[in-house]
Amino acid sequence: MFKKKRKATAVILFADLAQSSEVYKKAGDKAGQRFIGTCIDTLSRVAVESGGSVLKTIGDEVMCRFNNGSDAVNAAVAMHNALDLDQACHDLGLQPPNLYVGMHKGAVVLKKNDVFGRTVNVAAYLVKLAKPRQILITGALIDDLEDTRSATLHLLFTTPVKGEGDVAIYEYVWEIQDATVVCHHDGNRGRFSAEAAIELHYSGRTVSVDKDSPRITIGRQPHNDIIIKDTNASRTHAIIEYRHGKLFLIDQSSNGTFLQFRDGRALTLNNEETPLTGKGRISPGRDFSTHPPDVIQFSCAP
Repeated sequence: MFKKKRKATAVILFADLAQSSEVYKKAGDKAGQRFIGTCIDTLSRVAVESGGSVLKTIGDEVMCRFNNGSDAVNAAVAMHNALDLDQACHDLGLQPPNLYVGMHKGAVVLKKNDVFGRTVNVAAYLVKLAKPRQILITGALIDDLEDTRSATLHLLFTTPVKGEGDVAIYEYVWEIQDATVVCHHDGNRGRFSAEAAIELHYSGRTVSVDKDSPRITIGRQPHNDIIIKDTNASRTHAIIEYRHGKLFLIDQSSNGTFLQFRDGRALTLNNEETPLTGKGRISPGRDFSTHPPDVIQFSCAP
């Protein structure tokens, strides 16, 4: 006789090491394999310590199960932090690896030590969608996050999922050190359009943010859309985001983000966000009075 499959509600989390192929190029096959194995062991240990269980490891990816979203999100943050401090990276002269993380909560089918169902498929979709150092969650987890301030969640989009209707996809912005404070400035009020867009010019490149490309990151590490060489910049220093027809600059750095508008206004952000309009300059990590070497020019439309 066949054993009955059990059903349950669970959070499924996937964590995938970013750019692991680069590790093999720099360290060689044997050392690279040992290094990736060490990282996977670290992720597995953190998952268990955070109240979860490891269902399987697949190459440079781990699949975990949690009973609630709070434990899963805390585990994802702890995984990032644990890899940042991993001594194995420094021993090989490598940068700590970044992670892609995606998770979803819903019904699963349990069979031995594995799980199946749409919840697994949605979580797997999110990890493929995530950028390095990004944690993506669905709206199904939000009720579990009682201690999470709304400022750490950014709604990215909704997508239809067969059997579940429209599923909201959020970014959990774990690297913000304090609650993001929205700064309002009289010169910026009431001047937005549903077709707002921004062009950023830096080091001979132009990067755009609009409703079709709603988000970029600025920082020192190579996963960013605009890479800053200055050591005063944080690894992921700031975000520029299109939200509901408006453009926002969001600082999540240690040294702040400095902003000068063409009309003479100036602003310093410290774990804060502000709307962007008009034209001006952005300096990650250094005041303009110091003549910073890395300045981003921006121009908003309309």
